[in-house]
Amino acid sequence: MTYRLHELQPKRPIVLQSWQEAVGTLLKFSTQDAFVTVELTCGSLFFHEDSAEAQILNEELGKSRAAIGQKIGIIRTDDDEHPVLIRKIPLQE
Repeated sequence: MTYRLHELQPKRPIVLQSWQEAVGTLLKFSTQDAFVTVELTCGSLFFHEDSAEAQILNEELGKSRAAIGQKIGIIRTDDDEHPVLIRKIPLQE
């Protein structure tokens, strides 16, 4: 089945606890109204723009739009220096 990115709508807000992961295709990454928003096919994640999480996401996803359309995982950790980890998941053919 083929999907166009604009047809894949995020389903719900996601709140991750330590060592939980959100996995989905990255639809949109934006910063507005003092929040960084990551929209995945499984839902949306929101982080205050001054947070360590937002800084990491900006470094990993914000500078390059190449990740749009790619399947990724965002993991919340219990480490204050690295509160989120991002992994890029290769597409299987």
